[in-house]
Amino acid sequence: MKITYIKLERQPVFTNLNYDDIEILAGKKLIKGTIHAEGYHTSSPVKMVVYIHGNVLITRNIRVNTKFQFALQNNIPDNASIRVKLFDRHGNVLSESGEYKQANWQVTNEIPKRIDTEQIGTALRRNLTNNGQFRVINAPNTGLSFMHEMHYNTTLQMEMHKTDVSESSSLTALGRSINPIKKFTTDLMIPTISTELVNWAAPQGSVIHNGILYVVYEDSRHKDFGRIVSFDLGKICGVQEFHNEKNILRILEKKVNRKAYVQGDELRVIKSVKVSSFMNTGHGQAFSYNTKTHSLWLISLMNNKKQMLTQINPSDFSVIKKSEFYFLDSVNNNRIHGERNLAIQKNGDINMISVVNSAETNDTNLKVGDVLLYHGRFSGGKLHLNLSRTVIRSKPGYYTQFLSMDNNSGRLFYLTDGAYLSIPAQKWATNTLLYNDINMGVYATEAGGTREFESQVWWKGRTFILTNRGAELMVGTK
Repeated sequence: MKITYIKLERQPVFTNLNYDDIEILAGKKLIKGTIHAEGYHTSSPVKMVVYIHGNVLITRNIRVNTKFQFALQNNIPDNASIRVKLFDRHGNVLSESGEYKQANWQVTNEIPKRIDTEQIGTALRRNLTNNGQFRVINAPNTGLSFMHEMHYNTTLQMEMHKTDVSESSSLTALGRSINPIKKFTTDLMIPTISTELVNWAAPQGSVIHNGILYVVYEDSRHKDFGRIVSFDLGKICGVQEFHNEKNILRILEKKVNRKAYVQGDELRVIKSVKVSSFMNTGHGQAFSYNTKTHSLWLISLMNNKKQMLTQINPSDFSVIKKSEFYFLDSVNNNRIHGERNLAIQKNGDINMISVVNSAETNDTNLKVGDVLLYHGRFSGGKLHLNLSRTVIRSKPGYYTQFLSMDNNSGRLFYLTDGAYLSIPAQKWATNTLLYNDINMGVYATEAGGTREFESQVWWKGRTFILTNRGAELMVGTK
């Protein structure tokens, strides 16, 4: 009698299934990857069925934790709804993925409502010509020149063209610093490869409000125009799977650019990133949140030495109000240049700084590189600014990158590439500032170069800086 032996596969029992390693690309006739799982009898074969819009796309036998690759008859379409199910040999469902959607950054308010611009006239009348009128306070010496720029350093990932590889950077305060933020380290790597939608390589000003990071990106093709992008830090960092994955946005950036489909936690992270409509952003550095109006404030420079103040709803990026204003020289009534920085205090007080140039030193005790403070309020539909008689000599580095307010300490932080000055706002505005009031952080040298510092923000008592080349949010520690 002939005996036939039949190998019986054990019924698999899976836990911790992960479908994120399946590659499905729009426009391609291929599905490949690995379904990861733990549990019992994971080596037993299972049937994988892929559905598109509820219809069966492909049915194949696979083993979990083992790579597979299957050709398709037709291209995967754009913006489809795809699901993957696993069945045992009896046709029972073992597991089901979440819905796969094409990875796209979410654009809100793509066709914005037209808003008329209010003309609010003169916001500042300035007189620099009274010799000796200014009270000069020497700032601590950062060791960085404000007369010529340093070379910029890039991260290793950018140099190796592996931007989605996780690698932490750090910046440590040098010994000449005074009561500094001792160290900045990578907290979240930001998208950094420019596309038609967003010029990711050019982040500018930023704000954190209610756990959401807002970043202004100036477009490379249209000067003074760009988009605001919001990143919900709570949702991004709160996804358990990626709790320690600082490069998750870079991983998803690559998937967006490849027109890949994602599901589960990756899809939730993608949806937590919102992109505004194309708008007049200026260079994007004069950016702040106003707690009095519950809106984002953005100032851009216009023609004829005018400045545009745009108030923006942070929830959907809709424009609430636009106002044009200008600064005047009170001696000759001529308009003077505007500024590309803005810091708003919790009580609504407004701060801007201006750096003295060679044309502004005649008949004064000012020198090139001195820092002026404009301070005031927005009331009665008008912006009212005054010039402080106290000037700081001199700026901490070459480019004025950002001005921010730490409302917990009442200090303005004046950021340049590689360094900042920390100044008590009230003392500067009321002309009681002293040398010993100024703190300083230095993180670069002329010889060694610097990361490009873009902006500095505050959240829950902690400070963050946004650096570029490649872009990342770095958290400071005292």
